Amino acid sequence: MTERKALDVNFEGYFLCRLTTDPDPTDEPRGVSGYTLALAGEANLDNWIQLNPSEEYLKRNFREPGPTLVKKGDINLGVKVTGTTPGPDVYPDAAKLIGLPVNLLPDPDAGLPKFDGRNDIVGSDDNIAFAIDPFILEIGDPNGSPWLRRQDYLPGNEPIWRLPPEAYADRVGHLDPGDGSNPLGPLEVIEAIGVYDFYAYFRDRSRWLHDQMARAQNPDEAEQLRTRLNAIDFFGSRIRSRLGLKCDWKFNIDGGDGGKVAGLSGIDLQAPWPIRFWFGGFDGDLMIGYMRGTLTLPLLTP
Repeated sequence: MTERKALDVNFEGYFLCRLTTDPDPTDEPRGVSGYTLALAGEANLDNWIQLNPSEEYLKRNFREPGPTLVKKGDINLGVKVTGTTPGPDVYPDAAKLIGLPVNLLPDPDAGLPKFDGRNDIVGSDDNIAFAIDPFILEIGDPNGSPWLRRQDYLPGNEPIWRLPPEAYADRVGHLDPGDGSNPLGPLEVIEAIGVYDFYAYFRDRSRWLHDQMARAQNPDEAEQLRTRLNAIDFFGSRIRSRLGLKCDWKFNIDGGDGGKVAGLSGIDLQAPWPIRFWFGGFDGDLMIGYMRGTLTLPLLTP
C-alpha cells in the first residue's frame, strides 16, 4: 500500500446564518438599519453559523422560496463531506466519511459559533473580515462511526474580545477580490451558487414576492412579504453584491485536548489539523450562503 501522510476531507454546501448587518449593532435582535431583518413570527437574529440547521429551526425561520428550492434540489442546504484525497482505494475508511454532516458547535462559555465583528472591535465590517468564534469542528454524529471533533482554542482560552488582534489573526477571514476577470467577484463562488446575473436573481425574487403578495389572504403574511420586498428595493446594489462575496480562512486547528476520533484508523491526535475554507454567495433575503473547504487529517506513519 502507498505510504500515507495525510487525508484531505473535502466538504461543501449551503449554510444558514441569520446575521445582523452594519450599521446595526451586533446584538440588534430584529434588524433596524442593516439589510437583514427578522420578520414577525421569526426568532431573533442570532448570528449563528448553522451548517446543518435543524428542521425545527428551519420551519420557523427559513423563508420561501428557500424550502421549495431545497425540495426541488436547486439548493443543497447542509454542509456535507463530498470526497477525500486519497480515496477509499488507498484509505479504506474514507468511504464511510462521504455524505457525513460537517458542523460548527457551540461552546458552553463562548456561546454559538458566529462571524464575530462586534462593530469593528474584533473584525472589520468594511472589509468583511470577521473572526469565527468559537471554532469547534465536528464531522459525523457522536453516536455514530466515523466521527471526529476538534476545537481550536484561543490563547489562555480567553474571550476573543479580551485578546489583542494578533492573538486571533489566523481566525479572521480575508476577502477574496478574485483575479479581476469577473466584475461580480471570484468565479469559484459564482459557479458554486450558479448565479451569473445578480440583478436578475433579485429581480426574479422581487417578482415572486409581488406574486405572493397578490395571493396572500392573511394581512400579516402580506406585510411580511412587503417588508422583504422593501428591503431588496431599498438596499439595491448592496444586497445584490453580497452574492459575489467570498471570504477565505486558513489556519491550524491546534486542539489542546487532542480532539476525538472514532471509526477512522491512524489519525494523528497530537499534530495540528490544517483547515482551509471559504464562505460566500450570501443571499441577504433568505440569509443563506455557500461554504466549501478541506480539512487535512495528518496520519501516523504505518
